[in-house]
Amino acid sequence: MKCQNCENPTVDNFCSNCGQKKITKRLSIAEFKDDILNTFFNYESVLFKTIFKLFTRPKQVITDYFYGKRKSYFNPIKLLFIILSIKTILELKLNNNTQETRLAFEIINSEYWKLIEIIVLVPSYSFLSYLFFKKYKYNFAEHLVINTYFLSITSIFTILIYLLKLSDFFDFQSGVVSSIISYIIMIWLYANLFRRKISHTILKTILVIFIGLSILMFPIILISKSLQ
Repeated sequence: MKCQNCENPTVDNFCSNCGQKKITKRLSIAEFKDDILNTFFNYESVLFKTIFKLFTRPKQVITDYFYGKRKSYFNPIKLLFIILSIKTILELKLNNNTQETRLAFEIINSEYWKLIEIIVLVPSYSFLSYLFFKKYKYNFAEHLVINTYFLSITSIFTILIYLLKLSDFFDFQSGVVSSIISYIIMIWLYANLFRRKISHTILKTILVIFIGLSILMFPIILISKSLQ
């Protein structure tokens, strides 16, 4: 029998070439549901383990990924895109609740946002961190991975804040609170990875954030003007 995924001849329950389980029945709703739950909530899920380790051992995730241990971790770009998509949905929900008259504008703006963050903010942060932390000998591609993972973590905190806001248990300016917490988390992550003089690390991280956000404002202003 051939594997349905890669067509490699196999006699076992799992393909020796790609690892896919042998499938003998048609897809059912129950099986489809189990696939979704296993992907996002199973402890053995690469996605779940990557997020968990980014919160508990961010430096280990980064260094493991650099030294070739990549099957154990979720791809950084895919992870960021998933998280920013969830963040966008929550932003639309918040805008719908609080700014009815500006909903159309906010929807269009939010659709662009996740792409802007990936295309503009990640390279900007990466180039700046590459300049400010050159002594650590990471190349630009490695700084891209660092900042992609780090933006995923800060975006997860933003999602948690949005959920608190939507629950109506707390009444606060979610945008301001999420920004402050994100910057604090970013400083902590940089300090965790670049461990030398903590005061220098904090100062350089603040510069990376400030200059990176300043660069990000240019496409946002252009898009905003084009939508008016």
